[in-house]
Amino acid sequence: MERSKLSYIHPAPCRIPSARGARLPDGQGSAREGMLKRFLKGIMPDAEVHKSWCGIHLAAAVLIISFVLGGVSFSAPPGNKSPAVSAPSKVAVQNTKPSVPASLLPVATVDEEEKIISLINKALPSVVNIVGSKLDQNGNKEVITRGTGFVVDPKGLLLTNRHVVSQDNLTYTVFFSDGSKYLATILGRDPLNDLAIVQILGDKFPALPLANSDKIRIGQTVVAIGNSLGRYSNTVTKGIISGLGRSVAASDNITGQTETLDDVIQTDAAINLGNSGGPLLNSKGEVLGINTAIEQSGRGVGFAIPINDAKKVLESYSHFGRIVRPYLGVRYVTVTSDIQDEFKLSYDYGALINAGELASGPAVVPGSPAEKAGLKTGDVILGVNGVLVRGNITLLKLIQQKKPGDFITLLVARGKAVLNIEATIVELPAYKP
Repeated sequence: MERSKLSYIHPAPCRIPSARGARLPDGQGSAREGMLKRFLKGIMPDAEVHKSWCGIHLAAAVLIISFVLGGVSFSAPPGNKSPAVSAPSKVAVQNTKPSVPASLLPVATVDEEEKIISLINKALPSVVNIVGSKLDQNGNKEVITRGTGFVVDPKGLLLTNRHVVSQDNLTYTVFFSDGSKYLATILGRDPLNDLAIVQILGDKFPALPLANSDKIRIGQTVVAIGNSLGRYSNTVTKGIISGLGRSVAASDNITGQTETLDDVIQTDAAINLGNSGGPLLNSKGEVLGINTAIEQSGRGVGFAIPINDAKKVLESYSHFGRIVRPYLGVRYVTVTSDIQDEFKLSYDYGALINAGELASGPAVVPGSPAEKAGLKTGDVILGVNGVLVRGNITLLKLIQQKKPGDFITLLVARGKAVLNIEATIVELPAYKP
């Protein structure tokens, strides 16, 4: 997998006058776990592979949400303006309607365009703006975060990115395209991946269907929808799947937190600040992924978390009432031919235990199952329980197939020796904002 540095995609904070008379529901939904269980019956394949990044607590990379990708950072201009966006100019409107030659009249759209237009019209009511705010000393509402989310269950269950709703001291409000708004409750934040489950009070919300992201193909047409730049609600862009299995590092300029995202989808559909948490749709209008990060060093390079990862998060919450992730406790780099040459490895596959230059901690996390099992920096994990870490079978996937308490046998290359090392998987510590 290729690794690059990225930034999350929510715009800079701004302040707005406090709204008066806004009517929001007071209560929050109950019986959430039962609702999730009913919902999950329709979306969980029986033999679906767990995807996430293999218990690498905070892996070796970080991005600054204020725009850090590929090592390039951009700073927002002072004031309330979104970066790199100028205010619209005023245009005089004529009252007379000039005649248009017949040759210049719009032609009928082709079938492909009609399909895209139709799926967009169906999807837009399900996509929401998520605003995190608090009151300043003068009683004015200060917007701290702005992002996107989408409905996955008619009873008010939403998915978004964790970094969109990461702060406990904020009030989160969900805005629909019809102008309605609801107070949001954060049900769970994934401690491993950049995902979160959000609940709003109500029912009969329009929900988006979820695809099987394991069946994505490069070149497939996709549509991204989001709250672009925090201003332009339900902005729609179109592109293709540009790559699969990417490994990227992302950091948030609001919280300062950093993490690595593995096995993400790459797309050239334009994704802008504020799009975080929005859906990446296929040509059927099904969600393939959750838009998460962009590379600031070049246009047309955006990344989305596969929707199957989110399905696992929903499943975990329905079973445990919280998001549970299996945890080994190593930071690693997937071995490629370049990595093999750089580190003079004997194998061209596996997972090299290495923190990397941007890591927030050691390669083997202190007190983790990996440390207790005797794993060391420089070890190459070649396989788990007889399955090789090779190609699309990543260490991430193999660990995520396990559950806390499982015993595993790791095939490990250490220098010229090959060892069998046993470890016990535990639950990843809860995410702390």
